Amino acid sequence: MDKRIVSLFLLLLAFISVAGATTEIRVGWRVTDKQGSPLEGAEVIVIQDVGNETVAQGLTDANGEFFADLSSTLYYVVIHFDEMTHESYYSPSSNICYTVVFDYVKPSPFWLEYQGLLPYAAIGLITIIFVGSAIKVASENGKTRSERGSFAKRRSKAKDSKKWWRKVS
Repeated sequence: MDKRIVSLFLLLLAFISVAGATTEIRVGWRVTDKQGSPLEGAEVIVIQDVGNETVAQGLTDANGEFFADLSSTLYYVVIHFDEMTHESYYSPSSNICYTVVFDYVKPSPFWLEYQGLLPYAAIGLITIIFVGSAIKVASENGKTRSERGSFAKRRSKAKDSKKWWRKVS
């Protein structure tokens, strides 16, 4: 009779420990843009609602996915990507992968954004050069060659040095 009570007690204990054990399930989040392209590097923070404890945190992979092994309870999930944030409650009951879509447009390189303006920039630069040259010519009009510019000054210095050389030699 003692063996039956002990074995019944052990069986009851085993049943209670199995029934009380929490099974973890694989829960994932897939982060994409509007076109369905994965967003790599989005930060995912999974916070257990009871106790406000962070139970999982990380970045999405190249497929835009982040997985965590969680128990079946309520979670508050925050996902950050490029100054955008998604916050929501999730209560997974089985293995599941949620999809979160961000209204995100990948920025194009700087030169592609403004390549339509390049012809106007070139025309503006040519205009500035032409106007500058015209102003210089207009300001030099009526001056003698020696009054005009640096070439004339260098030439007169060269003549002075020849005179000085003749005096010395």
